[in-house]
Amino acid sequence: MKLFLKITFVFSCLAILISSCISPSDKYLYDGLSRIQSADYREAVIDFNKSIELNPLNTNAYINRGVAKFLLGDYEGSIQDNSKVIEFNPKDAEAYSNRGIDKVALADYNGGIQDCTKAIEIDPKKISAYNTRGGARTASGDLTGAISDYNKAIEIDPKIAFSYSNRADVNNKLGNYIKAIEDCKKALLLDPRCAGAFCTRGEVENNLTEYYAAISDFCKALEIDPAYGDAYFGRGNAKLKLGNKDGAAEDLKKARNLKRNKAFGQIEIINTK
Repeated sequence: MKLFLKITFVFSCLAILISSCISPSDKYLYDGLSRIQSADYREAVIDFNKSIELNPLNTNAYINRGVAKFLLGDYEGSIQDNSKVIEFNPKDAEAYSNRGIDKVALADYNGGIQDCTKAIEIDPKKISAYNTRGGARTASGDLTGAISDYNKAIEIDPKIAFSYSNRADVNNKLGNYIKAIEDCKKALLLDPRCAGAFCTRGEVENNLTEYYAAISDFCKALEIDPAYGDAYFGRGNAKLKLGNKDGAAEDLKKARNLKRNKAFGQIEIINTK
């Protein structure tokens, strides 16, 4: 997953049905959701602020403001918003799942695991929680537990690409290269623009000394996500193995500047029911 968190964790926005007659608070809420869709996250936060000012009990505004803050890198602010939702409704699985993502982004893996476990207790089919917990377990070294979480996410919905991409990442770490390649292929069949799958396949190809194939896959990942630090890192290593020291140095410098943002998967923002 890409930290990204790509710590390819699943971050889901709350889907809301828009009626023909809405309150002033919900009007700002819908404006904020529209701004998230257009990647205007700062303005989205402003809209959600106005929504909350008009209705301090509007949990939809809090949870979506948390999403916008997360996307701005304000993980602590997102935690505060998700905690507020939990204060209003201790059975809100979405808030626990999203707060788990916030904590993983801050490298609080145990806290992320705890929140995702709570989300799963409330909603055993919460795919985002399984993917996030799998990422946290990967970062904590519990690769077997991570595989179990990704297996469960795939069992619940076998048509979500990043679940396969995340599992491929762990299979690669376990040395299960054939399984990792198979998962990458499945991810790319579902989503041809799954950067995490291209990057992980490149990492597998590096491990198998197939450096030209690896460079091709890292290039594809970077075409999709030009800020993908691990793709630069992997491509730099492949170039180094092939004797291209200048090209390797350039890629590794970029990876360093981007802080190798593929911690253990790829965060995806999706609309869910």
